[in-house]
Amino acid sequence: MQNQEDHISHYLVCIYTHHEHDELITPFLDSVLPGNYASQFPIITDEGFNICYEVYCSSKEMWKTTEKDMLQFLSQHLNKTQYKLSLSTVQASDWQNEWKRFFKPILIGQRLVVAPSWENQVYPSDIAVVLLDPGMAFGTGNHGTTKGCLFFLEKIINSGESVFDVGTGSGVLAIAAVKLGAASVIAIDNDPLAISVSKENSQVNQCEDKIMFKVGSLEVIDSQNFDTIVANLTVAIHLELLDPLRKKYQYKHLILSGISDFSKPELDAFLSDRHITPVDTYHEGDWNTYLID
Repeated sequence: MQNQEDHISHYLVCIYTHHEHDELITPFLDSVLPGNYASQFPIITDEGFNICYEVYCSSKEMWKTTEKDMLQFLSQHLNKTQYKLSLSTVQASDWQNEWKRFFKPILIGQRLVVAPSWENQVYPSDIAVVLLDPGMAFGTGNHGTTKGCLFFLEKIINSGESVFDVGTGSGVLAIAAVKLGAASVIAIDNDPLAISVSKENSQVNQCEDKIMFKVGSLEVIDSQNFDTIVANLTVAIHLELLDPLRKKYQYKHLILSGISDFSKPELDAFLSDRHITPVDTYHEGDWNTYLID
């Protein structure tokens, strides 16, 4: 008789909480669980929670480890009334549709679409299409921070630009820059797995020859001029990197994202002390993106 576990394709861990904790949970999922597919979506529960994070694990062992890591992290930062954790399984027959239901084509501005790689829709020739699989947490363009970066890239990239992507994650911003017309992109990330996924995504989009991926931070890239630097990071990392970044590199445009409403005043004060004023801003949900010239 076949074991019921043979039909289980993935194991699911769900975090139910409130939007105001997004700045805490998103970086945790991105940095600690990059190998798992994670998604987030609005929800209303009986307890009053209004957002759900789902993390899919490929094995029972990973499932238990993920649960343990999440419980430890959440209990250190939130009280028990501020979150709920649940475990479930996804049958093999349901898995493909289960993870595909969260990733739909996203139109950014007038000429950029981020779409799943299985999308068969044909777009006009003047639309730049980035094809991705959701292999990394929040790397598909759905999150407000990524959308903000894409929004400004769509506005300022036209033809022949050089771009520096700091904290590339899934590579979506680097790939989008090339699709919009950038001649060359350098993309860095401290996470080797993120760089591996980014390289795979660039190959799917047939633009790997225009993007140089490197593991590390600013120390791995020599001083040089860029048309655009984009950094989708936490405010804490912005505060750490902005001064050395501005000292080491010249740029025409600087895009800063990962700025929550909660942390925005701290970054605003930091920028004001340096007489830096954003020329444009993008806001979605609890998140902000700045364009600085």
